[in-house]
Amino acid sequence: MTDVKKELEAAYGMLAGLQVSGDAVDVFAAVRVALRRAMQGILEMEKTEKKED
Repeated sequence: MTDVKKELEAAYGMLAGLQVSGDAVDVFAAVRVALRRAMQGILEMEKTEKKED
């Protein structure tokens, strides 16, 4: 799971360095939201796994 988290963090970091304008702003925002939700899902799964141990 940590590999997936690292990949998501790297992708989010790469997006942070981009300058966007026009129609790309909406797409950019949607991608950031999707990455954030994916990370939240992973964190929730990890919490559940820790509770089961």
